[in-house]
Amino acid sequence: MTGKMIEFKKRYSEITNRHELLKLEEEIKGYMESETFNTMPDVEKDALDDLLMKVINKKEYFHSGLDPWMLKH
Repeated sequence: MTGKMIEFKKRYSEITNRHELLKLEEEIKGYMESETFNTMPDVEKDALDDLLMKVINKKEYFHSGLDPWMLKH
């Protein structure tokens, strides 16, 4: 697992508000467009994609009026 992936996972587990959630989503999407991402093994790309889906899912819960921080990881 790359350092960036570890950083993203750690930040995801520590998110406490909507602002941090949206910022993390933007940063993951930006990283996925980088040259570094393109050279990663497919398993790492899939793991980052899965993490992005978790972030988006948590955001959707927030927008639906539910408390996304009550979700189990």
